[in-house]
Amino acid sequence: MFAAFQLPDGEPIGFKVDAPVFEELVSRKGVVPAPYMAKHSWVSVTDRTKLPLATLENLLAESHRLVAEKLSKKARQALGL
Repeated sequence: MFAAFQLPDGEPIGFKVDAPVFEELVSRKGVVPAPYMAKHSWVSVTDRTKLPLATLENLLAESHRLVAEKLSKKARQALGL
């Protein structure tokens, strides 16, 4: 899992980030440490209007990369990564 969110739009969205990025993001309004997952460098964007869509898309792509690189070679191959 690399991200978690609820529908409809506007609800919080959580995802993994690099540790240095974590500190920078949680210093912004509308972004907080993700409950229960902050120790693993997860953030929760509580107000999606505080991040440009392109930034959010880049952060989600990076989250996917961070999680995928931790998978075994066999799991990555099975997922086509």
